[in-house]
Amino acid sequence: MQNKNEELIKSKNISLEEYGILKKTYKQLFEIYLQNKVDLKLYDNKIKNSDLDFGIGHPTKSNLINDLGEYLGLNYIYIINDFFIEKLSINELNELRKVYQEKKYNINTIMMIEKTYKDVLNNNFVNGKYINEPFNRCYGPVIPKNFALSDSLVIKIIFGKNTKQYDDTEYLVNAKAKTSFLNILCNDLKKGIEENLGIRVTILREKVLR
Repeated sequence: MQNKNEELIKSKNISLEEYGILKKTYKQLFEIYLQNKVDLKLYDNKIKNSDLDFGIGHPTKSNLINDLGEYLGLNYIYIINDFFIEKLSINELNELRKVYQEKKYNINTIMMIEKTYKDVLNNNFVNGKYINEPFNRCYGPVIPKNFALSDSLVIKIIFGKNTKQYDDTEYLVNAKAKTSFLNILCNDLKKGIEENLGIRVTILREKVLR
């Protein structure tokens, strides 16, 4: 999913290589900012430590997680947004460069992330222009469950196949219990992020069968 503004990138003298580096740097800083607001590790551990047999589903490019961004170091919870850093000012881009070069950040960096993340996450560049009103974007195969509004923080719960053997009845009981468990967890996580960050949140789910 490439919706970046090539002209804006060029006008700010960002090379393709540097764009990837700065995007990855911004994503890592946003993850730190988010983790400090909402304890994602707590939610991830709830899945891991449940007795519902959630296998680990390792991310792939089909999950929109690629070498431009690191995931949070969790087992199940991933941010799958793209980060449109071309929207940053020259000074803000220089702050990112400084973080990458010096391998450290400060309060000014976090203030920059707090000021800009809603705009940087907004996937609203279409046909050469920015669209102000939120509209549906697809995050994965084109099926209804993979759509989210363009201004959303999009999180995906990715889990793998069962690690235990079940007969047909046991499998159905387990699947139903997982759905109920995730419904509650996702609603709680969504509410926590929206209340703390003031941003629309969409949480998708994917079971990786391999």
